[in-house]
Amino acid sequence: MENSSSKDILKKIKSANKILIPLHQGPDGDTLGCSMAVKYWLERDFNKKIKVISPDQLGGELTSFDFIKEIEFGKGIRDLDLKEFDLILFLNCLKI
Repeated sequence: MENSSSKDILKKIKSANKILIPLHQGPDGDTLGCSMAVKYWLERDFNKKIKVISPDQLGGELTSFDFIKEIEFGKGIRDLDLKEFDLILFLNCLKI
């Protein structure tokens, strides 16, 4: 949906039931905060099922957050059956 309007993007999100949010390699605080905020918003306001994955482990102080247990580490999008998801949201993505 490259170059789609915000209305088009929200319409697609609303029509999806299960959404995947992959973190970028070497996740940092920006991708972690952005992805988890969107996850909680979609769960709360739209009752969506969200899976957050990360190909890499977190380092340093980022591991102290409670919500870390909601992320599946050691998994990239190539490790999953993407047919299981209606939508993939790439947020704060450096490179796929």
